[in-house]
Amino acid sequence: MPFRNEIIFLTFLVFMLVLFASVVFPPEKLSAYGTIFAAAGSLIAVIFFSASLYYQSIQLREQREQFNTNFSHLRVDAERKAILTAKEMLTDAEEKAIKGVDGLDAIINLPTLYVHGMAYWKNIIKSNDPEEVMSSFQRWLPLETSATTFVSGVKNAAVVYFKALGMGGIDYSKKPEDFVYIYGTLLREAPYFQMIIGTAELLAQSMFMISPGRSTCILAATLSMAITAPPGVIKEDKVQQDIEEHIEKGYPIPAIVNVYRRNKQESE
Repeated sequence: MPFRNEIIFLTFLVFMLVLFASVVFPPEKLSAYGTIFAAAGSLIAVIFFSASLYYQSIQLREQREQFNTNFSHLRVDAERKAILTAKEMLTDAEEKAIKGVDGLDAIINLPTLYVHGMAYWKNIIKSNDPEEVMSSFQRWLPLETSATTFVSGVKNAAVVYFKALGMGGIDYSKKPEDFVYIYGTLLREAPYFQMIIGTAELLAQSMFMISPGRSTCILAATLSMAITAPPGVIKEDKVQQDIEEHIEKGYPIPAIVNVYRRNKQESE
């Protein structure tokens, strides 16, 4: 306790003064001097009270400093764990993306293969033959699936990293390709992210820019299945809803939609 010796000394001094007065002064004068000693005692009490408040303030400050130190350690530990978790998620996404495409030996080559995969779009979007549409779609699908797997993995890892850092202004509800395309620049210097974020950004940008065509290919495949599937297997109301939403967005309409409508009219 601060000033401990001083306080003990003052207490002892007051005690000695009272003892001295009781011995030296006549009894009739003790009451007069007693008033003085009472005032001195009150002063000592104030000193004790002030010292106690000062000591409590020191304790609170030390507790606050200790809390801040502990909180900083916890935050550093949380960030370290988040980075390690993100690393595992990135590695898993990369491995799955590579396995999903025959002949892909490194994730850095995926953006190029993904763009080249647009060559299959011609048959998917322009053909009136459902079998031809599905054949081309099945060749394009592994590229789309691997790209989605990789970009989704990068987004999930980034979410863990951003939340561990307490970063604000991040819209976590965005689709994976939109998320990586928008926030990828924040990860270029982040541990482990810097090794793959360039590839992820390039892939996400391609997916973002050609999203209308991607949706058109998926719609064409859905219509082809609806044409070739037995009656009642495909929910026709959902297919019609997909067509209407596609038109509302202004996306290209696949040629197979005419075959689907014609078959539907004939069945009615």
